Amino acid sequence: MTFCPRLRLIRSSTSGDNAIHGSSSLMVLTWPLSSSPLFVPSQVYSPDENAPKHRTSSSCFLPPNHELASVITARALQFLANMTKTGPPHAPAIAEPLSYYDLEKLQLVKYLPSQYYHHHMDWFDTLMRDDSPAGRGRYFNRVASFFIYLDDTCTGGGTEFPELQFDLESLDESGVRGSAEFWRERIDFDRQRQKGEEKVSSGISFKPRKGSGVFWVNLLPIGYGDERLTHAGLPVEQGQKVGMNIWVKRDFGW
Repeated sequence: MTFCPRLRLIRSSTSGDNAIHGSSSLMVLTWPLSSSPLFVPSQVYSPDENAPKHRTSSSCFLPPNHELASVITARALQFLANMTKTGPPHAPAIAEPLSYYDLEKLQLVKYLPSQYYHHHMDWFDTLMRDDSPAGRGRYFNRVASFFIYLDDTCTGGGTEFPELQFDLESLDESGVRGSAEFWRERIDFDRQRQKGEEKVSSGISFKPRKGSGVFWVNLLPIGYGDERLTHAGLPVEQGQKVGMNIWVKRDFGW
């Protein structure tokens, strides 16, 4: 389901989205997510060593030779190929044809109680250089992102987009399957935050639901980052949330 020109909810119940969902379900069954020794404190690049802690989750990269890495990558590429043809608009900013080298390493991320990732953007302020043998020193930016929920045994822990606004009544009138109650089970609408002495709208937050997730396009067609897609991993209140980041690169050459 597309909410705006640049973001889409991936629902595990729809056949077109099963390109990702099938891999997510398999991942839960075969990868020891909660006890993997590979998880380490998540890193965020910042030139200010004294900056407040921006991200407190733990994460690890799925080894490229893991039996599921090629399966998930193939299904992600299939999903992306469909997205460039059917939307959201501006998805054609994702270059075609895509290959294995257009995806970054698959990242698993785990949030325990009180852990979070403050508001941030996935695209980079300056182009990144890929010095891997496949990258050959070419420059890239992060054109699109998936976040897939693998474990939702938690309260809290939503994925918040504070700059995006949606009218729930309009969603029902658009012909999208599901009642208002159906969508409120999955999405926290009408969010508010304190700004000075008044409360202002704080966008929407996608609730963790295993096998579903969110896809969005980070870059405008001209290559600049879209600041409307600022987002956060809200603190987990109880339990744990585990997800997977799948990042798509756009090549800008040498």
